Parts: sequence; structure tokens; C-alpha cells
Amino acid sequence: MTPPVALFGMCFGAEMGWRVITRREPVLAALWYGIGPEPEDVGLIRTPVLAAYAQDDARVNDTLDDLCDALAGSDVDFRLESFPGTVHAFADHTRPDRHRPAPAAVLWDEMLDFLRGTDDAPG
Repeated sequence: MTPPVALFGMCFGAEMGWRVITRREPVLAALWYGIGPEPEDVGLIRTPVLAAYAQDDARVNDTLDDLCDALAGSDVDFRLESFPGTVHAFADHTRPDRHRPAPAAVLWDEMLDFLRGTDDAPG
């Protein structure tokens, strides 16, 4: 018996994670700062998603309106959250120029709750 699989990705890993869930169905996906799939591929997603973004991340955030519109028009169980006062990779403690400890801790706790199925996040 294969155990359930959850997908977690950050940056490029999150971008690839979005693409994976258009073709595979892990039980959950937690994706941080990743460019989403093409809007026409959102309808292929069946996996509940918790997606996190930085408020000040123009390159990635320029793609979010189309993603949000596509998700809102789908049956995907999702939560997409943008963290105020943050930049891309704000949860990366190895990058002091980007790390924002307080929102990173909130995001980490939200992700763990989501993976455990103990909060109001999708899934």
C-alpha cells in the first residue's frame, strides 16, 4: 500500500509543484512563492492547495491575478495568502536580507496545521 503523499515546494519548487498537481494528485500541496500553472491547466487540479506569497514580489505576483481568477472559477479547494511587509523568500532564515521571522513563523505554523488537517485551510 502506498502512503499518502503531500507536496511542498518553495520558489522554483513551488512553480514545479503547481505543474505537478495538474498531472498528479497528492493529498495536499503547500506551495510558497511559486508561479502558478497556465490558467487553462487549473481545471486539471484536484489537490487542495495552500499557497503563500510575499507582498513585494513583482515578478511572481504579476501572475497571481490570472491564477486567482482561474482557481476561483474551479472546484479546487485552495487558500492563497500574501504576507504584508515581505519579499520573495521571506521564510528563508539563511538569507538575512530577505528573512522576516514573524511572518515566516506564521506561515510555517499555517503549513503544519494544513498538512495535519487541523485548521480551516483547504483539505
